[in-house]
Amino acid sequence: MLNRIYFHLEQRKILYQGKQNISPDIAREMFSKLNTGYYTSQEEEFIMKLFVKKSFLNKRNGEYEFIKQSKPYNPNVISTNIRLLFLSIAAGLVLYGLFGLYHGEIYLPSKRGSVIFIGDSIYALFGSFLVLAIACIIIVADHYDKRNNEHLYDLALKGLGYVSLVFFIAAWIWNLAN
Repeated sequence: MLNRIYFHLEQRKILYQGKQNISPDIAREMFSKLNTGYYTSQEEEFIMKLFVKKSFLNKRNGEYEFIKQSKPYNPNVISTNIRLLFLSIAAGLVLYGLFGLYHGEIYLPSKRGSVIFIGDSIYALFGSFLVLAIACIIIVADHYDKRNNEHLYDLALKGLGYVSLVFFIAAWIWNLAN
């Protein structure tokens, strides 16, 4: 499902924002949908012009054929030390959050003093810690996944970052209200 969302977002960038750096995979998928009625006639013309300009298409026997090949995929490798670091950060966040829930306050140090979250705001802050821990675990899981889906991991990490930020801001506002 995330792959479909990613394709939809990328094709919208190409069609409406004039994105010039098109991956061969996205171009191949767009080319396969040209004759299915997926695009309007104006979008089809724009795609054909862009593909010819970018040398994705070649005309042979009166028909266009897709000629660009995808680069061979090399899965990313994360060293053992970095994997252990991210797993320990995830465990530390969850344990610190649980410790704060047990004692009824979470202490966050900062440059200009410190902030102590008390009351119901600690639940929102704990939610932020959990989401960040999940993001750390996803980074480690990406190392073990050898499929060509790095864009999905990047999309998930970006989404989790925004969710964690929302939880943190909610906890901050909730704490200030008390």
